[in-house]
Amino acid sequence: MHKDKRYLNRCITTTVKTVGVGAIQAIEEEFGELWGFGSEEKTKEEQEIEAKWMVLRNRILQRVEDSIDIALDNVAPLNVKRVFYYHKF
Repeated sequence: MHKDKRYLNRCITTTVKTVGVGAIQAIEEEFGELWGFGSEEKTKEEQEIEAKWMVLRNRILQRVEDSIDIALDNVAPLNVKRVFYYHKF
């Protein structure tokens, strides 16, 4: 694989992962108190909510990975070459 294509694939992968993890972080910041996020001792209700959250979190992460695969498949047939501009002053 050409280095420019690898660069594009890395950019796509990093961007999509960053969006997914950022979404998870925002949910944890806003709703984490419901499952005792950051707390050592949790009530039974918090444990049940945390278990549901972990299922949802894993689904989100799986969709992020699926989205990366789809995006990379879409750019796979493309010929990619970065254009560099040089300026002399």
